[in-house]
Amino acid sequence: MPHKDKEREKEWRREWYRKKYRTDPRYKAAAERRKRKYQITCKMCGKVVMARKGAKFCSRRCSMLWMWKNGQENRFIPTGKESKSQRYVTVFVGKDHPMAQKSGRVYEHRLVMSQHLKRPLKSWEYVHHLNGDKKDNRLENLVIVTIGEHAKGHMTRPRKDT
Repeated sequence: MPHKDKEREKEWRREWYRKKYRTDPRYKAAAERRKRKYQITCKMCGKVVMARKGAKFCSRRCSMLWMWKNGQENRFIPTGKESKSQRYVTVFVGKDHPMAQKSGRVYEHRLVMSQHLKRPLKSWEYVHHLNGDKKDNRLENLVIVTIGEHAKGHMTRPRKDT
């Protein structure tokens, strides 16, 4: 029941949610799954610890040491060009750039096309990667399309049988 006093109303809502989550079996089951811990052996140091399902290391330090030892890329060190797997490369251009996001970053493929056209791209202009590689931002791999053309181009690909 809502109250006129804000503090009393907040307290009432907190209590209502507590009761709801304590009694509903779906929420109880989810909470139990979150609490569940498994005994694992760290791949780096061999220490036996309780951790979430699928964990391979006892700590972030052991994870980094294992990556260095095995010559794998350290996912904890940020790179100059921020890119995540299967995502577009972004470049910092400053917040005053006409195509910049709030963070001052622009997708590199849009920046390349904008510099080629010598004008900022419109919001309805999409830049498509011809070879499908989102990190290949060479001018000969980029083409401007509308949203409809872009969707049609992706729908003509053969589907993988699952």
